[in-house]
Amino acid sequence: MVDVFRRPEEVLLVIEEAIRIKGKALWLQDGITRPEGEAKARAAGLLVVCDDYLLR
Repeated sequence: MVDVFRRPEEVLLVIEEAIRIKGKALWLQDGITRPEGEAKARAAGLLVVCDDYLLR
């Protein structure tokens, strides 16, 4: 799983790297979304969790 703790404008590069390394899942921290990147990750077969918090 690739956990992403970056600002929204930095997330797309991390998503592209997660796809490149054939990650299984991508988790974007609470309050962070990047719809075009999330769609790319899903299309590449990654499980995507975004704008969520584990302890909620």
